[in-house]
Amino acid sequence: MEAFFFVFLGLLVLLAVIFAVGAAYVTRHEAQEREQYQREARLRSGGVNSEGREFYKSLGLGTGEQVKVRLYTLGEYRDDLGGESFEDGEFIGALKTYRQLGGEWHETPPQNAASSLDLQESDYKLDSERSILLLKKLPPGSPPAARDLFYS
Repeated sequence: MEAFFFVFLGLLVLLAVIFAVGAAYVTRHEAQEREQYQREARLRSGGVNSEGREFYKSLGLGTGEQVKVRLYTLGEYRDDLGGESFEDGEFIGALKTYRQLGGEWHETPPQNAASSLDLQESDYKLDSERSILLLKKLPPGSPPAARDLFYS
């Protein structure tokens, strides 16, 4: 009878350990999913990536459409994209925009980017060869991290 009691007690302890490990796993997995969801929600709501180089802008209330904006410093424009060098301080940087079609981001024409970002013609210059806008100032509503990239 004592052996049965110890076997039964051992099974209860084993079940308690299994339940505790399972609860810890589920809790950790839910926390990771919650963090991922919050990170994606920040991006969808106009958040900025850690470098301040990409942000998202809504194209209108209720539409759910967004444009992804990718910012480049003048050095990146010159070195990575093969653009001209500007020394006179007229431009602060460059940008490209993308729209999501079929779950993938596709580059948009720079003329469309200017209108969707509320840029005035005096705020940019078009580099049609590279499909990029050279900025004299950041678009209205740019997040602080994007400003820090150019004005710090």
